[in-house]
Amino acid sequence: MGIHFSVPADGKDKHFRLEGKIVRVMDTGVGINFAEGMDEDALNTLSDYSGLKPVPEPAPAGKPETGQDAKQAGPATSSSPFQTGGLKPDDAKKIVAALRKEAAQVIPEMINGIFSYMDTELLELAKDAKSNAEQSEYFAAMSTLEKAKKQVGQEFGKEILNQFDEPRDLNTLLEARRKANEERKAQMQQRVKLSLINTDEFEDWLAVANIISRSERMYEKFMDELLQRMGMIVDSWSHAEANPLGTAVFTHAFDEAMQKVDLNKEVRQKIYTGYDNIILPLFHKLYIATTKLLEDSGLFPDLDEDYITPSEVTKPKQEEKEEVEEPPEEEPEEIEED
Repeated sequence: MGIHFSVPADGKDKHFRLEGKIVRVMDTGVGINFAEGMDEDALNTLSDYSGLKPVPEPAPAGKPETGQDAKQAGPATSSSPFQTGGLKPDDAKKIVAALRKEAAQVIPEMINGIFSYMDTELLELAKDAKSNAEQSEYFAAMSTLEKAKKQVGQEFGKEILNQFDEPRDLNTLLEARRKANEERKAQMQQRVKLSLINTDEFEDWLAVANIISRSERMYEKFMDELLQRMGMIVDSWSHAEANPLGTAVFTHAFDEAMQKVDLNKEVRQKIYTGYDNIILPLFHKLYIATTKLLEDSGLFPDLDEDYITPSEVTKPKQEEKEEVEEPPEEEPEEIEED
């Protein structure tokens, strides 16, 4: 398929066209493979437009940084990671402590909510079981989850709060996740002989990816503002994958904790459904509190009104009515050719 898009840059639009192949279709979108990779200019332009900065590679061990690299790295004598964006380290520490407190308060509510949800779901499944053996499996899963609740809650909270206490750069965080996935795959392959891919593992990965995609769309406005402001505290926090309040960090932390619990495919998929139903709505309360906290601190510049996403804008009813009554405009000729 051909993909044409434009990106505002330097006061005018830059247009790009890419050729790709659809390799996966989901309810939430499609996966497209670019056999020859994405055009570098298009990738850089998209990165600039989204406000995501490439994370600089650290200098080799034992080699001092010089020139521009040294300027970007900041003074070597300071051990505080909270020193970017013009914020004073003391101010940054205070605001981070306040944000950490908000996260710490919602974590137990998330864990209690989803484990209570699973208890109810499994009990209903046990009631409707077609055999005693099937019913016993559901009761066993309930017992397993009950025993694992404390450990899962501790590991879930530890992983999230650790990103506040010891911020990692984006590359380090992604590398740690890659290694964890490799270890998980190795453990699964020891238990199941497969020729190509473990389908259960792939479905788990796909469920997590879909949850992150949906949640980032649900809270797009909140996340955009959090990434901008928190990126002034720690560089990597300007990226959704590394921001300790990001749905990606929470979801990966929960998934990693749950992967250590021995559950079958059906129960695990029920847990992902429970995450959607129970945990995702709780981010709204978290984001309301943290956004207000950042705004009231007076440490960050006000965001431009242009930053509001189109979905946030409510048009007058009369304008909406007029737009519906107007006949649709003909598409430009070049779009028809595409």
